[in-house]
Amino acid sequence: MHGAFISGLREAANIAHHANARALQIKVERSPSTNTQACASLLADLFREPDLEFGSFSVIFGRKTSDPKSAAILRVALGGTRKKSSSDGVKMDRQRSNKLLFQQLQSHYNQQQQLHVYTLLTRHQALELREVRGGDEMRLYYLCEKLGVKLVGRKGLGPAADSVIASIKAERGNRRTSSNSTDRMVDTKP
Repeated sequence: MHGAFISGLREAANIAHHANARALQIKVERSPSTNTQACASLLADLFREPDLEFGSFSVIFGRKTSDPKSAAILRVALGGTRKKSSSDGVKMDRQRSNKLLFQQLQSHYNQQQQLHVYTLLTRHQALELREVRGGDEMRLYYLCEKLGVKLVGRKGLGPAADSVIASIKAERGNRRTSSNSTDRMVDTKP
């Protein structure tokens, strides 16, 4: 039953993608990416050393500049251990439904592995999200309702995120290469 739920969500995302493309009259690639596993492992590698981490949220920044409009990729980990947060008295129905969805997804994946969902935002938005008080549930509410972003799977990030991922990979690769070359220089000295 759990597999059917996930398959249904994936199919709904594909239908929405094709419907949006049809509305915009864009040709959609019919063959799925054969490199999905490589993309997922690349993201997992990049998020091993996030630039910012708070609660179930991790952020990697596109470029190491202080520009508040520079791109960032946010990952939310659903499942695993979760910090409890206190809830306030009166809340809006929409907030309750988001909280309920968040709890249902987390309880479903607590028994299995973590599910990671992503979104693309700016450095400024990521820093604002970090300052939200009330735990992960309030951050999720802020993210979805106040910032108006959608959380998607890896394939849903799109080409803008692909370029951010490529730049982060290149930057971190250059950083490792330069640190390895300085290590070799240090090792060769008597």
